[in-house]
Amino acid sequence: MRAKGRPTAAIAVCGAVLLLLPILFVVQSAISDFQLVQHINQQNAEMRSITSQLGYSIPRSGPTSVLLYPLGGSTRAIATDLRPGWVMSLVGGALVLAFGLGALIRGLRADRRLRWGSLALGVVLAILLGRGAFANYIASSAEQASRAGEYSRATQLFDYAQRLNPLLRFNANFELGLGQALGASGDSASPLALYAQSKALGTQNDTVDQLADLQQAATQEPGNLVIVQELISQARKAALIDNNRGLMQAIVSQRYGDLPAAHYALGRILYKGGDFDHAIDQFLRTIQLTNDPNVRSSAYTYVSLSETAMGRDSDARSHLLTAIALDTEYNNSLARSLAAGLYVSEPRKH
Repeated sequence: MRAKGRPTAAIAVCGAVLLLLPILFVVQSAISDFQLVQHINQQNAEMRSITSQLGYSIPRSGPTSVLLYPLGGSTRAIATDLRPGWVMSLVGGALVLAFGLGALIRGLRADRRLRWGSLALGVVLAILLGRGAFANYIASSAEQASRAGEYSRATQLFDYAQRLNPLLRFNANFELGLGQALGASGDSASPLALYAQSKALGTQNDTVDQLADLQQAATQEPGNLVIVQELISQARKAALIDNNRGLMQAIVSQRYGDLPAAHYALGRILYKGGDFDHAIDQFLRTIQLTNDPNVRSSAYTYVSLSETAMGRDSDARSHLLTAIALDTEYNNSLARSLAAGLYVSEPRKH
């Protein structure tokens, strides 16, 4: 507005800021904000856990690059969860930068203050990104020291990396590396040592001892999200394989277990066992905890199936119509088959 439509260096700077904000957010989060990464990974794991039980696939895709830069790992996980507004910021920033770029180049050549300001901006960005990158480098050195048998040095490096970036405690690889170093140095009772031991037991398919170690670790340190999420994930898998309602009930009774995937899994187990009334409670709780239409559609479908088995045909029809209304992408073939009269409910087989 101040430039009255004329290309100026200030316009180019505004465009650069608009362009850098989303990229800086993604990169900074990927290299140092492990709490955000853990949260996104937890949500994605929740969705994979539920959709793997649906009986039909849910097509999902995310961006593979930003401005021709390939995305992978945690960076892609973050970028996938960004809203379209971030994309508009990138496009708008690129257009505004391009409009004032010529004026900015001329200003950098002629104005010393503008050159020093650009250098200062670069230093600030380097500091913002460098802290997380350096902490990651120290943590990587600690992992190498642990593998080489230098457990005392590894523990010191892990501690230094954590003090440099406390959010590393939300990084599962960091916690596993520290736990392995503690265990190798003779500590077998601390939460992280138990966590590392449980991971080793998992590779040996020793599910019983693995869950015992995770439960002990979570009891000692219930605020450690890495340990708690590993416990929930492994217990849920074991419960689904064995149709163990007791194990799933123990999870959902905990505050940290009040998650849609846990309630959905328990609902399916109760449904298979013919306990339709309690199965409905679990599916309704799943619906309360998630806004994902595919998950809600499947949960309503099993509410309808349970009500049909209990002779509540009117309620069953109503909830089945709700399930179909939520299935805007036509993924829920079970609900549509039910509505078409092509499916006969056999609770103990679904």
